[in-house]
Amino acid sequence: LTAEQMGKKLVLHFEGIFQKAYIYWNGTLVVQTSEAYLPTEADITGKGKVGKNDLHVVCTAFDSCVIPSGSEKTTGLAGSWFHKLYRGIWQDVSLHILPKTNIADLEIVTSVRENTLGVIAELDHAAGKSLCLEVFVYDGAEEVKRFSAMTAGAEIVKIKEAWQDPVLWDTEHPHLYRLEARLMENGRVIDRKEERFGFREFWADGQNFMLNGVRINLRGDSWHFQGAVQQTKEYALNWCRVCREYGVNSIRYHANPHPTYYLDAADEMGILVVDETAIYGSGKSMDAAHPDYLDNCRSHIQKLVRRDKNHPSVVMWSLQNEMRWVDGRDEYKKHVPEFMDIFHQADHSGRLVSLDGDNRLIDKAHTEVASLHYNIDGTINQWDRRTPLTIGEHGGLWYICPQNSSMYTGLGVYRDHETCAEGISLKEQLFMEYARRKEVSGISSFNFAHYIATSMPKEDVHIANPPRTIKKNSLTINNGLLTEYPRYIPNAACKYAAEGMRPVTVIPREYDHSFYDDKPLFRTLDVYNDTLQQQDVTLEMEAVQGGKAVWRESRSFFQEPGRYVSVKIRFQPEKCEGRTPLTLTVKLYHGERLMYTMRRTYSIYPAQVKTSPAVNAAISYFGNDRDYEIIRALAPNCRRIERVQDAGQEKILVLSSNLPQGEAELHDALYAYLKNGGRILILEQTGFSFGSMTINKKEFLRAHASAYSHPVFKGLGNDDFQCWLPHAGEYGPDSFINSAFEKPVHGDFDILLECSFGDFNDGGDLWTPLLEYKMGRGAVLACQLEVMRYYDFVPQACVLLRNMLAYLEERIYDYQNTGIIAAKEDKAFLDALGLVYREQFAWDSIGLLIVSPEAAAGREQEIRLFLERGGRLLCLPVGNGAFLSAVTGLPVSVEKRPTYQLWPDYTEPEMRGVSVVDLFGMDKVGMSPREVANRFVAVDTIDAPGIKRLAKSVEDTIWEDLFVDNHGDEYCKRALVAYKKELAEEARCYMAKVGNVIMSQFIVDDADEKSVRVYTRLLANMGARFEDGEMEAVKGAGRYAVESMMALPYHSYDDYGRALAYYSDPAFSLNNLGEGLYGWMKKFERDRKDGFLTLTGSAGQTMFVTCFVHGVSGRDKEYLACLDCNAECTFYLNGEVVNSRSVTLKNGINRTFLLVRAGGQDARLRLVFKNMDGTYATDLLYRTTVDEVDPK
Repeated sequence: LTAEQMGKKLVLHFEGIFQKAYIYWNGTLVVQTSEAYLPTEADITGKGKVGKNDLHVVCTAFDSCVIPSGSEKTTGLAGSWFHKLYRGIWQDVSLHILPKTNIADLEIVTSVRENTLGVIAELDHAAGKSLCLEVFVYDGAEEVKRFSAMTAGAEIVKIKEAWQDPVLWDTEHPHLYRLEARLMENGRVIDRKEERFGFREFWADGQNFMLNGVRINLRGDSWHFQGAVQQTKEYALNWCRVCREYGVNSIRYHANPHPTYYLDAADEMGILVVDETAIYGSGKSMDAAHPDYLDNCRSHIQKLVRRDKNHPSVVMWSLQNEMRWVDGRDEYKKHVPEFMDIFHQADHSGRLVSLDGDNRLIDKAHTEVASLHYNIDGTINQWDRRTPLTIGEHGGLWYICPQNSSMYTGLGVYRDHETCAEGISLKEQLFMEYARRKEVSGISSFNFAHYIATSMPKEDVHIANPPRTIKKNSLTINNGLLTEYPRYIPNAACKYAAEGMRPVTVIPREYDHSFYDDKPLFRTLDVYNDTLQQQDVTLEMEAVQGGKAVWRESRSFFQEPGRYVSVKIRFQPEKCEGRTPLTLTVKLYHGERLMYTMRRTYSIYPAQVKTSPAVNAAISYFGNDRDYEIIRALAPNCRRIERVQDAGQEKILVLSSNLPQGEAELHDALYAYLKNGGRILILEQTGFSFGSMTINKKEFLRAHASAYSHPVFKGLGNDDFQCWLPHAGEYGPDSFINSAFEKPVHGDFDILLECSFGDFNDGGDLWTPLLEYKMGRGAVLACQLEVMRYYDFVPQACVLLRNMLAYLEERIYDYQNTGIIAAKEDKAFLDALGLVYREQFAWDSIGLLIVSPEAAAGREQEIRLFLERGGRLLCLPVGNGAFLSAVTGLPVSVEKRPTYQLWPDYTEPEMRGVSVVDLFGMDKVGMSPREVANRFVAVDTIDAPGIKRLAKSVEDTIWEDLFVDNHGDEYCKRALVAYKKELAEEARCYMAKVGNVIMSQFIVDDADEKSVRVYTRLLANMGARFEDGEMEAVKGAGRYAVESMMALPYHSYDDYGRALAYYSDPAFSLNNLGEGLYGWMKKFERDRKDGFLTLTGSAGQTMFVTCFVHGVSGRDKEYLACLDCNAECTFYLNGEVVNSRSVTLKNGINRTFLLVRAGGQDARLRLVFKNMDGTYATDLLYRTTVDEVDPK
């Protein structure tokens, strides 16, 4: 320092230091700070010396404390995961040399409604002095405005000046001015300060956001800051450019304040910013009730406003992220209004304050912007529209798993991460369309910045000046240092988000896609104008069927900004002979400019398929009148019967939809018919089910098969089992499958279709709406797709029904006599399958042989002769290739290489009906609350020259990395995808065929339901017969018990009375993550055999057990509640202790809470509801979480 500088005010300015820091100047501590993201200043005036001075910064971890649970929590504002990666000085450091009397701060306040420009200046050491503050506004180099005011000895100077014709800053024209404030004393400039600003005003008008008086809908992006590789302004600019390119007009700088050049970039690019603090609750790293934490919050908010208030891009403050269930939340919640008030006192522009994802922590009176994240704590339908609603986060790419993606695109999602991401992204597009249709004020998805991009660079890039390295796959947006790369490389998922965010677009309100040719086709076209001007809109529309235009029309209208207009159209398809494509094209013009072209392809079916005969076989029909009229048109030889016992020699018996009878009334007659070789078609039911088939009530969005070669799918494909109905809601298309069967484990079941339910890594493809069961020459085909309900206007329903009837007429069931040469364990496994076999046999008496290689060793020559005579062999897993080499004459090699996933070759008949889900061994995914485990599906490879590979490993996905090795950190997922593709080894074979020999290395385990199903299907395809008894008996209580419950143990450090009151509250709610005041609850599922839930690990503990029982009968109704438990258990229903078996369940949601005190063994419990006549209740739905809650 020079002597002259020593006479000035000296301030050390740190833009960012991680985490807690101690700043020493010439060996003396001058500042201690816990502010990691925002500027820290140290006034060193008078503390320096001429010449060299020493500055040291000691960086340590945030202070911490121990909460009653014994967990260590921070009292600092950690923000997102970034805090785990960084320590030290991470942004610029500067020394500010100022006059003693100076402009300490400037705030610029622009008002479009008042046509005023306001300046608020904070002056340092100005008290009692006669000073003048002069303000100059420049547009580029041109001065456009000048005004001044005397300070009159004040240290806060406020000036408001009229300005009638400023150029406004907005998302389409982000015009920026430069303001220079000069502090004058006796005509001399003693200090000056510059700020860049845009003249704009942002406010809320009821449910709508307004920018400069024009309604604007926020279509946003959101992402975590990830450190050094993103610390360039060019990165921030490129992010904004990508957003602009894909129709995004806002960014939520998520989880902590970002460097100021991120805001500069948004200012320049016209991106609206939701500026968020580092009060980040998702990681639950803090004690939010600690006084130091609360003080740090206060200071942090003030610093954020001081730093960012003059950026025109910043239109909203976000106080926090997902603090809803952090430790100390109840005390923290009390301070939320105070924190919001700090924003408003410090910021005079009137920006709104949001609590992102935290509707539980603020009452409606204090709510300025309603905020939801995902479907965790509420739904759009809950929105009261008194304030704007923003969806601060949405989209499942960060917790991606195939189990939650298949319900949108089918079972192909298990094969590949990118295919799976497409399913999740289609879900997100559907949600965006729904949210826009509901006029949600702002949507911020996860996200363009990361998940729907391809990582770059493809190799390490070395930068010479200054020396640094951009690591391979470390970016998804170019940071400006990768000169050979584009700014962005979209992946396959990007197109869905881009469609959902498009500002000017046409979105059909109806999603059904197949129609008969005897009725007009209706569409409602929602036309969006998310520009800032009124538009002169023209729609040019055309429908082309089979290459011929069948309809044309034009519509024109004026459209206000920020609004959508619904245009209803109607046209008549032409008659057709078979399924015919029809393409609807809509061109959207603004004036003469083509803005968007929408195309949708539909299928048109001849209406005669509804009534033309499908089968000639004699059929018995039992059930309702309407279904009878449909069936007898398709089956002219149909005879209606009044009792199932009256079914005669007809080959097929059809049971109508929604039978009022219970299983016990019909079982014996059905079983006799089946045993006698009859084929039974059971149409969709709400309560009745046959044998071991067990119905669960859930709203399934679609159905899917691993392959569509089965005869019942003739003329149908993957897209035909979705969107049967026109409308869609928050989760996607309306359900046309409202009940489905639990996937059976044992028995000769062919699961023809599967369906998935769940979110946040829960659930999966655990149900089937269409399955076939074989018993000798008889069969049952049970269908829960609502084919009869929608028969008249959904052609797929008609085609499926026709196919099912034809299949039952034509199907011939042939079986092979089966012999086994099996080790003890393998024999027990085959017994568990119900396989019919002979251990003692003459070789010419069997057509199929199953062997354990160790048991068949020494009999290779006999087996070769058997094969030469045309016999078929299934060899169970081998540990070496010797036995199979001797049998096949090929050099069979075996290598120990465990795998979690196989992918089948469905062109081979042996693999028909073997589900890709059963070949997938990773059921414990991510956040899944289910009590399941990941396990290998095969341990040893198998190979030989010339073999046909029936099932191979999948080497190039990240499933094992995510779900087994737990490499789930968000910042590395896109890099992981790239590395996995690049480094993937060649797929290995685990199931193979050579001649008549099938070699299977798939695990053999009768305790593993996937193993049981795979081998049952494989053997059935080879001709094996089963006597499994699955249809012999009427189901007992176990199959009707509540399917699953959530549970959490009581911990001694919690207030027992308060915890009990929380769980027994008649308004208790549990969000869709399963998280609550006392932690994340775990899901326990009933045992398939007896219906009991075992609360694993509960021995000696008090357990809080919850579920939600939905009455769907349309009225309050009395039931018998049958609760069995091996421990002391108190049953609460809607807040009241249940002391009688007779209970009244409300129509709608009923809160069920069990207080279980387990003894020396794990608690086991079963809850079954019966009708008052003792029959099992089938008009209840059981859920573990709830969608809609009011703030609590």
